[in-house]
Amino acid sequence: MTIHTIIGVAASVCTAVSLLPQLVKIARDKKASDISYWMLAILISGLALWVWYGVMAKIIL
Repeated sequence: MTIHTIIGVAASVCTAVSLLPQLVKIARDKKASDISYWMLAILISGLALWVWYGVMAKIIL
């Protein structure tokens, strides 16, 4: 598995599971007014990995 593939998989996992911390927070607190900072951190990490993946794809291809 190449580093390019690993970054793509990591990006997709991060963006896919980024909503889970928010759902847990809503279920635990019984209100949706606050935002989970873990959700934002995971989502931003996933999006940054997608940008990195795209840059690497441009360089490799």
